[in-house]
Amino acid sequence: STFLKMISTLPSLNTSINILLDTNTTNDGTIIINTELKNDINSIIDDLIEMSDNADFQFILNDLKADIELYSEKDKPTIFNIII
Repeated sequence: STFLKMISTLPSLNTSINILLDTNTTNDGTIIINTELKNDINSIIDDLIEMSDNADFQFILNDLKADIELYSEKDKPTIFNIII
């Protein structure tokens, strides 16, 4: 179920966000969102899109999927270069 996917995926996403935002983290080439995490997040987003008939919500979720794709398999400096 989607809820179980969320429970198992969100801790990994939280860890990735913490690494990204930690000012004491050095650039060691660590990939922030790896392929497995990207696929798990996209699976959750696909489930949410399927459950909703709200076009605005679906648009936001599709934008989120595009962002996840953009930032996946990249290290911290690369992500910051994309953002800035």
